[in-house]
Amino acid sequence: MAIKTEETTAEQAWERSQWCAEAVETLRNYSRESDHAASAWWDDECEKPEWLSVSFMPGSDVRGFIEQLQTEGYEWAEAAGGLAAEEDGFGSTENDAGRSTGTTVERVADYFVGYLFDRYQGTRHVRRVATWLGFLLKAIERVAADSLSRNRSRQLTFEYRDRRFKARYDHHAGPRGGIEIVEVLPGRGAPEGEVAVTITSLTEAEDVYHTLESRLDTFIG
Repeated sequence: MAIKTEETTAEQAWERSQWCAEAVETLRNYSRESDHAASAWWDDECEKPEWLSVSFMPGSDVRGFIEQLQTEGYEWAEAAGGLAAEEDGFGSTENDAGRSTGTTVERVADYFVGYLFDRYQGTRHVRRVATWLGFLLKAIERVAADSLSRNRSRQLTFEYRDRRFKARYDHHAGPRGGIEIVEVLPGRGAPEGEVAVTITSLTEAEDVYHTLESRLDTFIG
């Protein structure tokens, strides 16, 4: 599946992700009655937008189609984060040395999305988290682009106000897993300090995109 984001705004991408989420919920409700009821609603009552990539073929597995539709919604949500960053002027920033950091951040994003899907086989929780990475990485790029680097396979590190932090995926962050930004303390073995930021939803990821600097300032004191 490949969504087409050309000439699409962040708001439109977000609205498309929400349309997919609502359609998924409706299909699931009908499928509890029967697969026929779900397919009948999709074929006869649902007004399908032109931008939709997935299609339901007669005789296809309803549950499999629901998963495909949900995946498209996740892709639109992820696209919304990247488009919002571009619209705000953070698509390709210049650091003090005059070197563009946009490509580096994109490579980091590609690596972590690939890692999550390869390591956890694209489970539902991982697909949720993957949609937040655009917001998170663009937020870090804004406050600490020069120091952003990949540490271990599940962590990336950066420095802010002479303090070191790492972002990691944690199964126990929130009820269904999430991303934490944790301070890394001086000392042998890079011991962990307190959790500065926790992200457990796409809405929280968007908020962090806008407020990471002030949150870190509050954390440092």
